[in-house]
Amino acid sequence: MAATWTADSWMRSQVRRWIPRAQALAEGGWRDLAPRCRTDV
Repeated sequence: MAATWTADSWMRSQVRRWIPRAQALAEGGWRDLAPRCRTDV
């Protein structure tokens, strides 16, 4: 089974984990991740 855990499958799991974060960034959610950059609230 270890042979099936390739870099490609690892990257896919990382992408799935980052999709919600990427969407939050696209929607302006980055302000919540970087409070020090909050200037228009």
